[in-house]
Amino acid sequence: MAAPYLATHTIRAPHLTPVLMIGAGLLFCNTLAGVQQGVLAGLEAFRAIAKVNVIRGVLSFPLMIAGVYLWGLPGVVGGIAVSGAVGCVVNHTVLRRETRKAGLHVTCRDLRREMPILWAFSLPAFLSAAMVGPVMWLVGAMLVRQPGGYAEMGLFEAANRWSRMLLVMPGLLGTVAVPIMSERLALNHGADTRRALRISMLANAVFVIPAALVIAGLSPWVMSLYGAEFTTGWPILMLVLGAAVLIALQTSAGQIITATGRMWTAAAMNFGWAVVLLGTCHVLLDRGWGALGMATAYLVGYGVHSVWVFVFVSRLLHRRPCAGRQPDRDNADTQNSDRDVPDEPRGETAIALR
Repeated sequence: MAAPYLATHTIRAPHLTPVLMIGAGLLFCNTLAGVQQGVLAGLEAFRAIAKVNVIRGVLSFPLMIAGVYLWGLPGVVGGIAVSGAVGCVVNHTVLRRETRKAGLHVTCRDLRREMPILWAFSLPAFLSAAMVGPVMWLVGAMLVRQPGGYAEMGLFEAANRWSRMLLVMPGLLGTVAVPIMSERLALNHGADTRRALRISMLANAVFVIPAALVIAGLSPWVMSLYGAEFTTGWPILMLVLGAAVLIALQTSAGQIITATGRMWTAAAMNFGWAVVLLGTCHVLLDRGWGALGMATAYLVGYGVHSVWVFVFVSRLLHRRPCAGRQPDRDNADTQNSDRDVPDEPRGETAIALR
């Protein structure tokens, strides 16, 4: 409903009203799919998640091609939205099968019993995730309102696509890592948790850092692939690649915060990231830095965010692993059958930090 106002007064492009309206449907589908795949990850149905993502990816490509051929930009966004809706339907089907396989019965009865979880988990998780999209949208709106802003946004988006490509693998690894870390923490296996963190960070570093260095070395040529006018944007590509490396490394640390259920801490950290990003971008755009200023703010925001994430996780892992009982390791081999089940940690799960 707000699409006409946003298109006219915020980004000063009334002709984009249909695109914003279609994008709202895409946002709903992506949000629902994220919830569905989060449940599947909790059930450790990683193969099912992979199949659903492959179906959606294979479907989105021809829909985008048909959309751009028939209706241009609205057609592209519409094609992505349709593939997202199909993905939600497939997710729902797979989710019903997996819950039956796990012996779970989904019901809406006694919802009041879930209120503590909604407060400790769902509300801060929603706030932590929901602020990311609007913040990035506000930063983009600040840029396009500058003289030549849409051309500058084109430079930034061309560079940022390479950043997104690098972050695909850390995102997939995170889907697997969070349930494993949650299980280790629930069993008070602090050493195993630290080992899992190191392995996760190493895997992300091995995948992202060499690729980022290669792309950075070829940055003038990479940007020239979009056209001669994009060649001068190679410093922007260097900055967003640096931000991608920081995101990949701190994602692993963020998974510890996720696994321990520090939901309000995650939301507070994301809020701090938003303040730093918006503030830095505002200052640099006022000085006429354009897309270079936005990319610099991007790097600064994630740099500051990474510092407090790593400091918090380092202190967290050197404390008592969790609030539950410590298993009797001396008698683990002989009393495995009748050992008390360790208490659950105070938080159950959380979304990944931005």
